[in-house]
Amino acid sequence: MESCEDLSLEALSDNDYVKQGFCLWINNEPLKAIEFLEKRNESLSVEYGAALLQFFNALISFDRNKIGDASLLLRELERKCTPEQGWFKSIRTKLFGEQRDFASRKSILNELEREIILADVLLCSSILIGISCDVSSYIKAALILRRVWKIYNQVFKEIHELCTEYFAEGSQMDIGK
Repeated sequence: MESCEDLSLEALSDNDYVKQGFCLWINNEPLKAIEFLEKRNESLSVEYGAALLQFFNALISFDRNKIGDASLLLRELERKCTPEQGWFKSIRTKLFGEQRDFASRKSILNELEREIILADVLLCSSILIGISCDVSSYIKAALILRRVWKIYNQVFKEIHELCTEYFAEGSQMDIGK
């Protein structure tokens, strides 16, 4: 296992870069960790890591300003993860279900990652809403948790379907294609 400073930052994948940011945060450098992750925010997973660290800082400190900043960052990330769809498409989706046409397995994995990040962001938002300690915020947090459960359940079904297809084929699954 490498220490926090062993690897060159340019050679790191996005997930390893986020791990380095969390390593900084765990080593009691929360501001440096957030700045580190905000340097490379062109990736959704790196941006999610920075939002998660903001959420942890807000939750630990219980400072209203930090909670507001974390909520704002989580809302922005939620907008990035939510697919843009118009009124007609949303009605068609509700009536006929969502028709997904993925060109490759890589696009399937990217879509599943985006949905999981959306669910995690909504979960963090519901926690921040719920800690405000009034009845209306509890209800709002519960409704968001219901939405989160539906997203997690949908992702689970899609992953389960992919696994059954994979094991039914009996072939090797090439993730990169």
